Amino acid sequence: MATFPPDVKLPARWKVIGEVLNPSALPQVTVDGAPWTSKGGWDHFGAIEDTY
Repeated sequence: MATFPPDVKLPARWKVIGEVLNPSALPQVTVDGAPWTSKGGWDHFGAIEDTY
């Protein structure tokens, strides 16, 4: 996973899976076009089902 500015051409075989929006926008993050409602960041102590 990586982040790129919106006007950058992605490397071959890479696919956009989400978008980070302006902090004043709601939602601020989308994944597959849907708002991301889970907590942010990676919780390496969390259960697998809690990260999706």
